Amino acid sequence: MSNAYKVSLLRVIMVSGRYNVEGKGSAARGYVTSAFGNYVMYRDNEYWLISDRRGLNIQLYDLRNDAELKRNIVNEATDKVKELFSRIISDAGGKLEPLPTGERDPYEWYNQLYVM
Repeated sequence: MSNAYKVSLLRVIMVSGRYNVEGKGSAARGYVTSAFGNYVMYRDNEYWLISDRRGLNIQLYDLRNDAELKRNIVNEATDKVKELFSRIISDAGGKLEPLPTGERDPYEWYNQLYVM
């Protein structure tokens, strides 16, 4: 999917603002970061981190030993959490600003698109 298409899609679903879309595949750097609404995500071949934008309510999973995501290791791997969350912040341009959603709640339009 092209960057122009991604930005157009965000505008169609009434998500306004500045977009930081680079279009680099995960193979180019070994990991992926993403954000949706108030949540952010980091994933590579070893770890999957999910958090809110404030860095609270963090979940960290060791994909090598827990492919079914049954054991949150956040309390056992605090240094890894800091490292991975810092990559999310770096990819976001140095800070995580609230995502402007226009007049629509992001979960409302998501449910309209995907929950029939």
